[in-house]
Amino acid sequence: MKNRLVAGLAFMIALAMLTGCGGGISQAKYDSAVAEKDNIQRQITEVQNQLIAAQNKIYQLQTSGGSASAQTGPTDLSRVSWRPLTYIDKSYGFKVSYPKTWKTTTRGTTNVPVEIQFNSTDLVPGSWVGLKFDTADTQYTKSTLVNLVSTWQDYQYINSGDTVLADNTTPASYVEFTATIDTKLKHIYALGYADGDHWVYFAVWTIESVTPWDGNLMRQIAHTLNKATANEIATGTPAPTTTPRTTTTSPTTTAAINYTTYTNTTFKFTFKYNSDWIDKQWGGDQIIMWAAADPWVCPGVHIDRFSKNTGATLADVLESPDYMKVVSGTAPQIGTSTDVTNALGTKAAAMTWKYTAADGTVLDCRSYGLIVGDLWFVMSLYQAPSLGTLSGVKPDEVFNTWQFTQ
Repeated sequence: MKNRLVAGLAFMIALAMLTGCGGGISQAKYDSAVAEKDNIQRQITEVQNQLIAAQNKIYQLQTSGGSASAQTGPTDLSRVSWRPLTYIDKSYGFKVSYPKTWKTTTRGTTNVPVEIQFNSTDLVPGSWVGLKFDTADTQYTKSTLVNLVSTWQDYQYINSGDTVLADNTTPASYVEFTATIDTKLKHIYALGYADGDHWVYFAVWTIESVTPWDGNLMRQIAHTLNKATANEIATGTPAPTTTPRTTTTSPTTTAAINYTTYTNTTFKFTFKYNSDWIDKQWGGDQIIMWAAADPWVCPGVHIDRFSKNTGATLADVLESPDYMKVVSGTAPQIGTSTDVTNALGTKAAAMTWKYTAADGTVLDCRSYGLIVGDLWFVMSLYQAPSLGTLSGVKPDEVFNTWQFTQ
């Protein structure tokens, strides 16, 4: 692949030298050389697209723990780190959910009834719902979603498969690929289903040179696509979120947790932590931490301090290099912040979010942040999904014991 690229560049340089020499080359040879140059340019473009596809595949493997497995089923909106809003299309009877920080634009066209993008200024990443209707000549509903998108400019396949919509019943399919749309090469994940005489597909995308591909987030958003119920279409109000059915056994009731009180005399606060966890005095910005085992093993809780200038909001602090350094993490996936007050009167901003630990594990977190004097104090409880649920750590219950005594 590399040799083809180098040879092509060398040929075009040689051609440029020939055409600049003022004679000594016949028109036939010149035309032949131009044709060869065009052919090599096409090969270079093909190699570039192959490199992009290879990079996307490598990223996919990295973000799925080194295997090609990733979410391919309905999204449980009760467990995502972002606050969902739902768009219901009354004309075509579908609904999709998306992060509250994204904005909808109703195109009003037949083929693209709605677009949803990060915001009106920075449009990356984004999404749209597309429709493809059967014609007298072509029954698109008899074809596959892969075939529908394979004709798009610079299409490069990554993976695909069969699944169901969020109702756990309606057959659907998904495809991940890259393609050029509106002159921009986009990384796209689409979920779609055939509905009568047309396809409905929900495509989420990014331009990786602007915002890196986040496969987990994109799949979560795409797999919210569902058929709207008659009542939802009539009222424009989504039905309450329910957890998708699975083949796993029902969870057992979480046992009550025994707590021990910790008092910090330097910063004048107290709170309670799981008595079974191990005390880990870290010092510096990380004031105190407990974890289920030694060394640091999930789940756990820690309280950290930062300068008030670290950020104006809890999201700013959690995304900051200072916070990522403390937790030895990368790639924070920030959720939506809400204001909360516990039983002891402590007021804080609360957020459920994720980040990638040093060993590559994506941790689920629930953080609470408040400013006292010139410092941010952030309490974070965390869990690895492979070891249990974040709710099982009972973060709100722990926060309910946090109190500053001065």
